[in-house]
Amino acid sequence: MGLGDAKLLVGLGLLTTVAEGLSGLAFAFWIGALVSLVHLFSERLRGGAKKITMKSEIPFAPFLIIGIILAMFLKSDIFSLSTLFS
Repeated sequence: MGLGDAKLLVGLGLLTTVAEGLSGLAFAFWIGALVSLVHLFSERLRGGAKKITMKSEIPFAPFLIIGIILAMFLKSDIFSLSTLFS
């Protein structure tokens, strides 16, 4: 996560509540991890010419935007989720 992602997150945070913003950030990390792992394994199985490793970088901004939109539409609250399991 770079400085551009942090600036984008500040802008998106102005549009959401704190709970939706944190939920969107969690969704972004989960979706980004899933997409990255699928891309990593599919490239290794295909035996592509590009060397994709765990050190390869991908842009995080699209995942931030998708996560925030998902949190806004689902009205998710990461704080209430923690009370469900206790």
